[in-house]
Amino acid sequence: MVRATCVSVASAWTTPELPSLVAATSPGRERQARDDRAEQAVARFSTARLREAYPEVEVVGRTVRTGPAHALLAGTREAGVVVIGARRHAGRVGPPVGPVAHVLLQHSHCPVVLVPATG
Repeated sequence: MVRATCVSVASAWTTPELPSLVAATSPGRERQARDDRAEQAVARFSTARLREAYPEVEVVGRTVRTGPAHALLAGTREAGVVVIGARRHAGRVGPPVGPVAHVLLQHSHCPVVLVPATG
């Protein structure tokens, strides 16, 4: 059975607070335009390899300005499944997965697939 669907790749980031002097001298519109261009570039870059490897699959990239756990959790409302890389750290105290995977496993609105990450 072939299922017509798309892959959505989310990139989440937050901008650090700027010192008041820098913020006061940077026009807001210019800074916003620069941030918007950076977001578009990240979305294109993060999906380029997928688009090349699987040209028959629609790949949608989006960048959001929030933490990764919040961004992925919000995306699970519309997703059929969420797939994330998970690193297990031997001898580490606490959950066997990182904080983002932990949040998704506890609160996701769809099934979560943990793929062992290497490196």
